[in-house]
Amino acid sequence: MVFADGRQSFRADVLARLAENFSDPSIGSASGELVLLGDEFGVAREVRLYWSYEKWIRRSESTAWSMLGATGAIYAIRRSLWQPLEAGTILDDFITPMRILMKGYRVVFDGRAVATDRTFQYAEHERIRKQWTLAGNIQAFALEPELLLPWHNPRTFIQVWSHKLFRLLVPWSMILVLFSSLLAPGNFYLLAVVVQAVFYGLGLLGWMMEHQGKSVSSRLVCMA
Repeated sequence: MVFADGRQSFRADVLARLAENFSDPSIGSASGELVLLGDEFGVAREVRLYWSYEKWIRRSESTAWSMLGATGAIYAIRRSLWQPLEAGTILDDFITPMRILMKGYRVVFDGRAVATDRTFQYAEHERIRKQWTLAGNIQAFALEPELLLPWHNPRTFIQVWSHKLFRLLVPWSMILVLFSSLLAPGNFYLLAVVVQAVFYGLGLLGWMMEHQGKSVSSRLVCMA
């Protein structure tokens, strides 16, 4: 069974490449590679950089044993392993592969099967997409709490915690680091405060420039 979104374009050999993985009886699901196209600046470039990092993680997980979830735009599973989803399921591309993983099969990354898509133009669109993804992850753990327990998921529970849960603590950790630097004595921590202030200032500047650009675009549309 092959799953895809309705927006992407696919290379002609995608089905053949995905199907080749199932010659290995240990593989229950295979995910292809989604290549993002778009502008070479702004939000589009930032999203592509992040997506490249995410794909590196998935490729590394696949090499070690099994990746977590799949790329919803392009993945396949053994028909015998299909399990109907609960009504209202947000992320089929996470819950379905993880249930296959819990049955003892691997979920692998195959970079030869390629789909292409375009990145969002504005950060607001990307923010909405990420909120949807986070909500889907939380829902998946509510449906399959065994994923978090080492005696039920001995092979990948560390990956689940580090890849899906610990990353949620990063913003709070960054705030803690900032306040710790402010309170700590010494030139090193003073330099750390300056570096963090520049980092957050650039982020704020980018947000202001984007919203200013959207405001100008709206005014031009109204004038037209």
